[in-house]
Amino acid sequence: MALRRTIFMFLGLSILPLLFGCGYNTLKSKEVATSKAWNDLGFACRQRLELVVGYLEIVQKHGVREKDLVQEVETATHGAISTGCPRTPPSTSQKLNRFRDAQAQLTKALARLQVISGSYPELLDDYSYIAIRKRLEVAENHINEAITSYNSASHDFNIYKRTFPNSLTNALLLRYHDKEPFRASEEAKLVEGKKS
Repeated sequence: MALRRTIFMFLGLSILPLLFGCGYNTLKSKEVATSKAWNDLGFACRQRLELVVGYLEIVQKHGVREKDLVQEVETATHGAISTGCPRTPPSTSQKLNRFRDAQAQLTKALARLQVISGSYPELLDDYSYIAIRKRLEVAENHINEAITSYNSASHDFNIYKRTFPNSLTNALLLRYHDKEPFRASEEAKLVEGKKS
């Protein structure tokens, strides 16, 4: 009886370090960090959408003649709104690509409108236009920083999840899937290819 108790105690004490070294808590915290980075990206995208609505109102108030360009920004804005900003990273590449493409369309259309609107002196003298344009630039920078943070967190999560013994812990207990990185859209890749 004493021998059995000693064996069970020995096994219990030898398994205890394995439980602490299995990566469960670290894997959970890395998953939370990835979700937080995604939430930051979603917040930055939602903030930009709110600013775009005000930006369009000011541009239209000043009678910008490029109606097709204004319409393109409105369409891209509605596309980004309808796609939404998911609270958690999309579960499939297809959903992530839809979100990414809607955001890329809005960025492209907005950049074109900002270039054209720079040729309207009355806009450049409007303090509300200058203020909202600066806020849009800040929002764009936040989006780029959030994309970088999310990609870094998802890469870190994916690597950690695949290493032993974390892979075993994930397979037996957590069953997390890889986190898709936020890659450039195909259109952006083509533009980058033309520049080089």
